[in-house]
Amino acid sequence: MPLTSFGKLTCREWCVIKMLAREMTPQQIAAKLFISNKTVSQHINNIEAKLGVENRLFLHKKLIAIKLDIHPLSVTTDTVLFQ
Repeated sequence: MPLTSFGKLTCREWCVIKMLAREMTPQQIAAKLFISNKTVSQHINNIEAKLGVENRLFLHKKLIAIKLDIHPLSVTTDTVLFQ
């Protein structure tokens, strides 16, 4: 998967993917972002589609493989959630 694929993600999808990379559950992500579990699930589905991965296991493998760091363009109020 080329790293340019990650450029297709929205800021919110970046927040979700960073939380997934930190091994948070969808329920924990929903609580942290003040959104529903269904919304988190939709974000994950969108991320998988944009990155061309089949499921969350493959997504995690890709994240581990590239050692995902904080996206430089995602320095927003959401960044505070990770400190």
